Amino acid sequence: MVRCRSNQIKVLCLLSLTALLGLSPRAHASQVVPLEEVGLRYYPAQGEVCVTRDDVPPEALALLGADEAAIRAAMEHDQLYCIILTRQGTQVSLRIFDAPGDAFYANDSHGQQSSLPGFTFFRSTPDHMEKNPLLTTLSLCTQYLGKGYALQTDVFGRAPTSADEDILVSVAKRLLQLGAAKGPPQELVQENTLALPKTAPLTDQMAPVAYQTDGPPLELSPIPAVLGTTLHEVSGITAPRASLKYTLNGRTSSRFQADENGRFTFTMKTLDPDMPNELTVIASQDGGVSTASCSLVIDWQLSPLVLSRTTGTVTADHVILEGVTLPGSKVQLIRRNGNDLIPVDQDGRFHYRLALSKLGENNFTLRCLSPGYHRIDMPLSFFRTIGDSLELYTLSDRIKSVTFAQLMKKPSAYQGRTVRYRGTVAALANLEGQPLFLLTMDEGETIACLCPDLLDIHLGQEADLLGVLTGKMQSVESPWLSGEFPSLTLTSLIP
Repeated sequence: MVRCRSNQIKVLCLLSLTALLGLSPRAHASQVVPLEEVGLRYYPAQGEVCVTRDDVPPEALALLGADEAAIRAAMEHDQLYCIILTRQGTQVSLRIFDAPGDAFYANDSHGQQSSLPGFTFFRSTPDHMEKNPLLTTLSLCTQYLGKGYALQTDVFGRAPTSADEDILVSVAKRLLQLGAAKGPPQELVQENTLALPKTAPLTDQMAPVAYQTDGPPLELSPIPAVLGTTLHEVSGITAPRASLKYTLNGRTSSRFQADENGRFTFTMKTLDPDMPNELTVIASQDGGVSTASCSLVIDWQLSPLVLSRTTGTVTADHVILEGVTLPGSKVQLIRRNGNDLIPVDQDGRFHYRLALSKLGENNFTLRCLSPGYHRIDMPLSFFRTIGDSLELYTLSDRIKSVTFAQLMKKPSAYQGRTVRYRGTVAALANLEGQPLFLLTMDEGETIACLCPDLLDIHLGQEADLLGVLTGKMQSVESPWLSGEFPSLTLTSLIP
């Protein structure tokens, strides 16, 4: 089944086109590529180019040697939903097709188990090349909700190696996050250099300055007409040792003095973000007075903040947050039971151990306020699962008994409760990107189990699971079973 591939898509084969053309694929590592049609997300590695039916990046046209229309037509003809062009010049394609039951594996004697649970390797050669196998297609396959998923790459002039297999496994870990997972697997999160992005000026126009010179000479350094913060430094030049003061929106500063060269600097700390700000600088000497006046507008910017991660699924009872902001910023972790002040070093960097006190969702807000900037509140969400049997044992005192009758009577009363149920998988579903399965227990009672993916779940499976009750009823429509059921968020399948 996996071996049947159209020759039409062969026009897209890379060979070593990246090296031949001297092209360097654009880095997309910070972006998530959505495959909405099939409910997937892809997390590209550094330097990869990702082609989907909805988006053909310009650099892919040269790398694939075809125009956009030809690429889209070939993808639809061959049931391809994604083409990944790696930095090394390898092309990996995602093909999705009907795969009824266990026949997907049983009818091919050449399948080999991969290091990735639930996935199998297949190797195939086109019929007209069997006597001279210049081309071998290597496929990494799995099943999901009655469909076959095959990640494929073509190997020319040699037999596939373990290095080719490793490429497919790496792509699978970042692509087959079935059910639109919130973020890449924890082990795929690369170390972040945590540099603040460079920002362009809000305008290239300088504020017009009106001068009245009845005393010492006075000149202000250019000030942008639009500022991004409520704090701004002003400099200028006047007569040596001249006396200065300024008014801002009618409020007058204390006096200060120019240096021996007539230079001066002061900082406006109370600019108003909601109205034009009227500034007048006043210089006086020997009874003469000169003024410089201008109007400034504030386009208030959010405090600069970069974090190493904001979401993820983890098995540990904590995550390490690393971040960078501007020196002098105030950073706080906002949690339900209180706030923590996070120290920021002289370079604006910080490091914090964030405890995850419960299984399932742990939600927080990281608040940052940089001098003169608008406060930014960044949401954090980490999903904690069971890591091993020892951890399950240590958490046994948190597992509470909640009967099905109690759940049906008032689901909201048990929201956040950690429970353990045993039963049989009665249905699989994928609702708006959220996969779930129905677990039917011994007395015929059924509960809906939401989870990050369904790769380890199949119909008829006997499951012993740990989960966190959502406090809500879940409506499910599936070919196997439909209705409204109490729901939980799966945290672990217990061996």
